[in-house]
Amino acid sequence: MRSFFARFSIAFIQTVLLIFALVSLVIAVYWVVSSPSNERAEPLLTTIGLLSSGLSSLLGLILGRVERNQAPAADPHLRHRQAMIKQVQYQVHDLLEQSIHEAAWIELKTEPAPQQVAARPWRMSRMPERTEETRLLDSDIKIYELFEQAGELLLIMGAPGSGKTTTMLDLAQWLLDEAAEDEKKPIPVYLNLSSWSGETLEAWLAAQLKRIYDVPVKLGQTFIERDELLLLLDGLDEVVEDKRKACAEEINAYRQGEHSLGRMAVCCRITDYEAIGVKLSLNDAIVIQPLTDTQIS
Repeated sequence: MRSFFARFSIAFIQTVLLIFALVSLVIAVYWVVSSPSNERAEPLLTTIGLLSSGLSSLLGLILGRVERNQAPAADPHLRHRQAMIKQVQYQVHDLLEQSIHEAAWIELKTEPAPQQVAARPWRMSRMPERTEETRLLDSDIKIYELFEQAGELLLIMGAPGSGKTTTMLDLAQWLLDEAAEDEKKPIPVYLNLSSWSGETLEAWLAAQLKRIYDVPVKLGQTFIERDELLLLLDGLDEVVEDKRKACAEEINAYRQGEHSLGRMAVCCRITDYEAIGVKLSLNDAIVIQPLTDTQIS
């Protein structure tokens, strides 16, 4: 209804000004023709010209204001998405600055470990046999490339201090840049599982988004329900020991339920992961190799 009245108002103003312009033109022509001297015509023509110019400017202001009022408001969900990406970027940048690995930019080697995730016949049949000489992946392969090769479902393992968290943060940084450029990409969120205490993963996620990134609970639930988040879950080994198995099972339940199309990476110490006794329903796994003496020195 409001848009109808706005369009009607614009049409009415345009009609009135058009009539005024035509009447002014007729008067001006009549005055010039009937006037014995051009000196008397010039002031009238000048006045009519100024009035026409002023009314044209007024029409422009009115129409501009109406168009601004009619312009669709920015999508609030998109605005919330952009704000959340900035929040996560700040968090990831801050954590990377605290990392020893970030300061040294050490190239870490990784070893494929597909046997550490729930068996998928279609994937296992495609895994090439690796000899002792070729089992280590080239350090030039970036973590985001490994993540993509795993269909964006990857388990990252390693010994304490091997660089698991930094590797995940490097992945987060790349994914955040990608999400900032393409609104169709999911929002990467880096979270530590140490605070998980037995609730559903959906409830835990909503609470963590509120606590860490100041995302309102209802908005966080919307992001979760729409699978608009790419979960980067660190510290499975930091969950209370007698709850780790339940946590792994809850991650699998999340993956195998309504969020089967969601993307995810999980980090854990390899010895603690093997002790859990539950394999995660992910596509692939890698083990970050310990630093060599040369890298340490």
